[in-house]
Amino acid sequence: MVNSKIRSAKVDLPWSIWAIIEKVLILFFCIFSNLLYYILYLIYRHKKLFYSFIFGKDCIIFAALYSISILINRRLMTKTEFIKAVSDKTGLTVGELNRVFDGFVYVLQEQLVAGEKVQLSNLGIFDVATRAERTIKNHFTGKEQVVAAKKVVKYKPSKYLTDVVNE
Repeated sequence: MVNSKIRSAKVDLPWSIWAIIEKVLILFFCIFSNLLYYILYLIYRHKKLFYSFIFGKDCIIFAALYSISILINRRLMTKTEFIKAVSDKTGLTVGELNRVFDGFVYVLQEQLVAGEKVQLSNLGIFDVATRAERTIKNHFTGKEQVVAAKKVVKYKPSKYLTDVVNE
């Protein structure tokens, strides 16, 4: 016989709050065990199977979590780190290299806006191409959308750079 004076330790919260708590705990476990990237990648690859099950039908957070997981698992070199590394290699000051880098980006930008190709030996070719208007399917809403034509920057690495990376 059950004693009615003993209270249950279970807290009655709505189902949605328990689901959110469960998902948050799973995400924290994945972050600390470095599996978040792989889980989100699998979800991304098989989102028709897992998307609605794990995150709900119209959750926009999925894209943000996937991007954050890439940043966690794949280190990006910032402009400051890049300039510091070049400074260490060349002996030039960080201030000088900042001005050179900003000038490089400005000239590259000017040439691309003017429609010119920029070829830098041992680095590659920068060019501008026009991407045609196209119709895509929005994965969040399931509706078709028209993406307007736009200019995009294309980069083709040099053979030298490709060979160095593949060694």
